[in-house]
Amino acid sequence: MNSKLSRVSVRRALMAGLAVLTLCLVAVSAESAGLGEIQGRVFNVSGEIYLNNARIVVKGTNLEAFTNSSGEYLLHHLPPGEIDVVVSYTGLAPQSATVRVEAGRTVRKDFDLESARSVTTDSGKVLVLDAFSVEETRMSAQSLALNEQRNAANIRNVVAAGEFGDSGEGSAVELIKYLPGVNVDSSTAGQGVSLRGFPSSGTLVTIDGGEVASSASFGGGRNIELGALRLNNISRIEITKVPTPDLPANAQGGMINAISKSGFERRDPQLSYRAYSTFNSRGFIGGGLAKRGSRPELNLRPVQPGFNLAYEFPINKSFAVNFSGGATMRTNLTREVLTPWDLSRLALMQVDTNPAERRVDSADVALGAEWRMGDYNLLKVNLLHVDMVIYGGEDRSSYVFGTGVTGGPDFALGATPGVGTAYMFGTAFKRNERTRQVTVNNTYKRGNWKIDFNGSLGRNRTTYRDVDKGYFGYTDLRITNLVLRATDVYGGTAKSAQPRDITAVDRSGVAVDVFDPGAYSIQSVRKNTHYDTTDAKDQVKADVSRVFGGGFSMQVGAALNRQTRDARRDFRLWNFRPTASVIERQAKNYDVLNPEYAADAKNYFAGHRPPLVSATKLYELFKQRPDYFVSDTTWHAQAVLGSKFFQETISAAYLRADLKRFENRLWIVGGVRFEKTEDEGHGPLFDRNGFYARDQNGKLLRTATGALIPLTNDLLERNKLQYQNRAAQAERSYDGFYPSLNASYRFTDDLILRVGYARTMGRPNLTEIVPNTTLPDATAAAAGTDRIIRVINAGLRPWTSDGYDISLDSYNFKGGVGSVGVFAKTIADFFGASQVAATPALLEALNIPEEFDGEFTGYDILTKQNVGTARISGVEASYRQSLFFLPFWGKNFQVYGNATVLDLRGPSSADFSNYVPKIINWGVSFARGKFSARLNWNQRGRTRLALQAVSVSVPASTYQYLAPRTTVSADFEYRFHKRLSLSGTATNLTDTPIIYERYAPTTPNYARKYRLMVPGAEFTLGIKGTF
Repeated sequence: MNSKLSRVSVRRALMAGLAVLTLCLVAVSAESAGLGEIQGRVFNVSGEIYLNNARIVVKGTNLEAFTNSSGEYLLHHLPPGEIDVVVSYTGLAPQSATVRVEAGRTVRKDFDLESARSVTTDSGKVLVLDAFSVEETRMSAQSLALNEQRNAANIRNVVAAGEFGDSGEGSAVELIKYLPGVNVDSSTAGQGVSLRGFPSSGTLVTIDGGEVASSASFGGGRNIELGALRLNNISRIEITKVPTPDLPANAQGGMINAISKSGFERRDPQLSYRAYSTFNSRGFIGGGLAKRGSRPELNLRPVQPGFNLAYEFPINKSFAVNFSGGATMRTNLTREVLTPWDLSRLALMQVDTNPAERRVDSADVALGAEWRMGDYNLLKVNLLHVDMVIYGGEDRSSYVFGTGVTGGPDFALGATPGVGTAYMFGTAFKRNERTRQVTVNNTYKRGNWKIDFNGSLGRNRTTYRDVDKGYFGYTDLRITNLVLRATDVYGGTAKSAQPRDITAVDRSGVAVDVFDPGAYSIQSVRKNTHYDTTDAKDQVKADVSRVFGGGFSMQVGAALNRQTRDARRDFRLWNFRPTASVIERQAKNYDVLNPEYAADAKNYFAGHRPPLVSATKLYELFKQRPDYFVSDTTWHAQAVLGSKFFQETISAAYLRADLKRFENRLWIVGGVRFEKTEDEGHGPLFDRNGFYARDQNGKLLRTATGALIPLTNDLLERNKLQYQNRAAQAERSYDGFYPSLNASYRFTDDLILRVGYARTMGRPNLTEIVPNTTLPDATAAAAGTDRIIRVINAGLRPWTSDGYDISLDSYNFKGGVGSVGVFAKTIADFFGASQVAATPALLEALNIPEEFDGEFTGYDILTKQNVGTARISGVEASYRQSLFFLPFWGKNFQVYGNATVLDLRGPSSADFSNYVPKIINWGVSFARGKFSARLNWNQRGRTRLALQAVSVSVPASTYQYLAPRTTVSADFEYRFHKRLSLSGTATNLTDTPIIYERYAPTTPNYARKYRLMVPGAEFTLGIKGTF
């Protein structure tokens, strides 16, 4: 698209929109003095909270208004006389009143809505049955979510805090994963979220409309981890499936927006507290109340404390504040087994066992203030600070059978004369992540005019440390030249290809005990995880809207977003006594073993303790005998490759029009959004000929025999000349128009048909901004095992997709709420891998010089391109039913379920990774008086992950998959009093493992198991209440 033409077009569109608004302002600037207004607030008696988006209608007319987050509404331009006003809110009984309007004056009328469990006496006094029942709390949360969804201008799902029960220590992930189309990353962290089958990088995450900063992906990705979304300060979460023009276009799957709590939500101050303990089921394996970890900070008891506080204080009618804070500590011991197969020979190639340990400390503080400046202006400021510290450690034992391995469904045998290796790999790190978010929202509303301003500053810094904390980040010990034998494959660990036993002999046929850590030779150690990544997101947005006659309104606005990402890595590698013999380097000769930790670790092989080494003791040896450790010359390259800087600026303008007809039953929202993206990147520059001499014209100099002339023979200096820090720079820009149209028709108050269309886009990852070329290792290339030149294509265009949705929603039909919908998205300019032969013409086009003619003959070039199209379509259905019609206790049950089924097709569908074809959620809850309990099931279908590169052991069309997984969560609460309740939660109650598979279409079932992770069940138990 022509950038200059686009700028002219958007400027003309904005000027036309502003001109229309200005003319209308002049036409109605003198408002009629003969009209009046009604204003007031709407309050939920049961939930003790002011209601957002309650609908207020003037009976017999098209006039309507909706309350804001403080429960306030304003009906204006009303004729004098008696007017009948009706207020409705999903899940609450509607209420009507007759109000006398006087010319030129504002009349106040407040409403107190009651739930089905409330009654009003003849004297008008409201009595709430079971005033501190948990049933009322759950129903208020459901009503809030349904009402927001019902009155939305587009297709979205809304969930309120507490709607699916308690969420443990307050993670928003446990709340949103039960919504239709939501897939939570199934790793033990469980942070990334994808919507409707799209990768998590296509999910936009905001708090109060401000984008959340996240740097946990080591600098290059766009996926957002949800650690900043803490339920302590969140009222509800909205998931938008079809955007309107005032929302960003870069949300292929959808957009997640968390709405903060408001101090004006309450009539009276309220303090909520929760104190609890957390524990993991695997923390009790082996007995005892204390576990020795691999290093001191991981020596923990299985039960750890946590607390949450929240305070909402409406100081007066003009000013309110809210505060929330919390802290928690959680430990996790994950049992992991890795079993990659040679998919060509159908033999087990390797067995890894890994008793991983993790401790997570998190704390969050949120402050909010709201200032009502006069009758027409509301200013909101929210501050969020989240700290998270993760202490992690892995002690991986790896048994690699080597080239020529033979085997079958129940055994594996390494080839003679002994090419197998047993490894002890250790990793250790401390991760610090700090997230800060400041959002400012100002709304000015007077008469038919409304002006909104939103500004936000998001900051995130993630650091990984090891050596400066007293331990190496990576350790490598090994026994080489072995003939390894595995027996009774699948007999060691359930649902895994781990064998029951592994034995080994050396090349002389002498037995070797691979479970004796002292027999392993120390190979190398690393300063491995010294990452430092920062992410900054700044945003300003302003728009003006005007309501005209006939149900027509217009909105025009502009937004500016800037993201700055800075990533650095400090890497060091030391080889241990490289000139010493294997026997001299054996671990038993040094005080580096970890027998105390091994004594508490669970066995993988019967009768054998896992061989474990201490990263802390190895670092102590490093300080005592630095002469044993020789620095490797490749550290500079690793540090340079991890050093990147990106800045992205997105400027947007949009025009939105709303039309309501047929007594407001029909609501059409349409318009167009223009976005321009400007990228700047700085990254590593690799010059493979950088250490050779050149003449003044830059041409390589050669000797008389044609050999290149090196500038230095020092390997580290050569490395520094080849790898230049942030010397590669690139700038690019692209823009486009993104139209959208949403329409809804309300057949009845409880039956709504919605349709939607939107064009959205998906930007390339930040790592795609800076061009880079990686040549294969010379040794691997000479051996023929790797002859692939990897090239970053900085010219990738963003995805664009045209999405179509239709849904039918039913509310409160005989105690049931349901929705069914279908959608389809056609994706163009899809990112796909392209591997082609390295021809001389292509090498010249990509600026890859050859040292001599034909150097890269027989090589391939692997890169990404905009390769084609794909189409993803699906069905979403959900239903919730109260069983009020059952006798006795049965009427206190409620059931729900939702399902998302997807279909992916098209020439580029094979490149679509992290695709989940089926997601099903269901659950049952019981609430009676002071007690409630809930069970939730979450089922994910088989997820296709990345396409595997073809090799000797990997045939074509091999993918990695995440096997189907069903998890169960539970919670209960018994409320002794409003100020004191006993509560508990369980996540992954049945300790369902995470299973990865890797296979081609012809791979037999026994060779498909690739990785098993058993994370354990997470529990909390504690007390809570409100004052």
